[in-house]
Amino acid sequence: MTLPGEFPPDSPAGRPWFALGVNYPYVWTHGCDIGPNQIAAADPSRPNGTAFGPGRIARLRADFERLRSWGCQVVRIWAFEQGEGLRWRQRGVDWIVAGIDPAFLDNVRRITALAEEAELRIYWTLLTAASFEEGKQPTEAARRRAGAFQLLLRSDWAQERFFLHAVHPFADALCAHRGGVFALDLMNEPDMLWPLAPCNIREALSRSSADGRAAFEACLAVSRLAFLAGAGAAYIFRRRELRVLRFLQRMALSLRAHLARGGRRLLLSIGFAYINTITRNRGLLDDCLDFHDFHFYDLLDVTHATPSLPRWTDTAKACIIGECGLGGQFVKDTLGMSLIGQRSFQFPPRTTLQDIFRVQAELVRHTMSTARQNGFGGCLIWEYGRQFERVFGLERSLTERGTCRLEGNARRMEHCLDWADRIPLLWKQREGVVQPSDQCVHLGSSPSSEELCGRPAVRDIRAFSEQLTRGNLRL
Repeated sequence: MTLPGEFPPDSPAGRPWFALGVNYPYVWTHGCDIGPNQIAAADPSRPNGTAFGPGRIARLRADFERLRSWGCQVVRIWAFEQGEGLRWRQRGVDWIVAGIDPAFLDNVRRITALAEEAELRIYWTLLTAASFEEGKQPTEAARRRAGAFQLLLRSDWAQERFFLHAVHPFADALCAHRGGVFALDLMNEPDMLWPLAPCNIREALSRSSADGRAAFEACLAVSRLAFLAGAGAAYIFRRRELRVLRFLQRMALSLRAHLARGGRRLLLSIGFAYINTITRNRGLLDDCLDFHDFHFYDLLDVTHATPSLPRWTDTAKACIIGECGLGGQFVKDTLGMSLIGQRSFQFPPRTTLQDIFRVQAELVRHTMSTARQNGFGGCLIWEYGRQFERVFGLERSLTERGTCRLEGNARRMEHCLDWADRIPLLWKQREGVVQPSDQCVHLGSSPSSEELCGRPAVRDIRAFSEQLTRGNLRL
């Protein structure tokens, strides 16, 4: 990947580089960690949110310092997921963006300043596809949130309000700490709003193992998904795709024009789930984005450590791997367990946590090295995990009042084999949680062990970072 002349400020134009980092999507918890969330609250006049006090800042600083010690350069964080940080006003039956919550914006500045202090750069992700999902929503708050985001796709006027009152002020806040900013990702995986499009299914199959392809095709043969092979389905999905991409194109052009008026610039991208979305829409995307970003998983087989990564040969417009990790999301999230009739996304019986960690490390090594060899400009691993937020034996739920709580007993070994264990690079002991008993997995408390608390993959991240340093490829 080649640097534009103004980024980073201390680097000459034309110098090649490779962005190494991790995803840290939630600073605390999903949807209300950086600031209040009005649209997803049970009562919009009383937004949910949690205090962003000195204790949280101290923990964030420690996390950033740890990531820098691993050799990471870029940290990807989500901003407006589920409507977090946005202020809305009601206009008839519609909800329109009216601004950004001041506390949220102040915390964005503080987080970016912390990253700058730690010599890291944040890749801020504005929107997520999940915010736009309609379907059967369980609560009135979820239905309100889905309707408000869907309006952004249908109404030019609503889009302009969003750009003017939210996107532009957010970008202005980042410019005060430019050294702590990598780029802006306008939306996380917009193409997951049409995951069953035939082109996406073909790509998922091309990345997967023989076992993954066989399992999917066996499922497809007996399911109601067989109709998706037809041209009619492709047309329907294409209409949805163009509506979303044109919204994102308008956002990028509006933001560029706004920044240009002050002689400023931020790098812009969109994190797609499928590389075919990029290659089929270059005419729509190339002129408004500075680089491309796609997320690399074997979506069908969670145990596959060496999925097939395509080559990126375009020297005029770079592409990074904005997410990578052990997969299985397509089977879990899109097809659903009731449709499949079995938990094929899980590791096989008698799998231990250490087994999963070894597979994860193999995949991280494979993806980092192959991405560099195949012409990509970076690799961000999913994800940096913290036990107090991602304890899957404890079920986190969102109540009608919008408050997060953890339920259940300590995380037992028999609960550890779900697909979710593939994710974090680090478990950190949750404050106030009783240590597991002898019958449970002891997660430990020292990240330096690089075993249960610090995954073996961390050693590979450090080693790859040293290779980048020797090759003068670091940011």
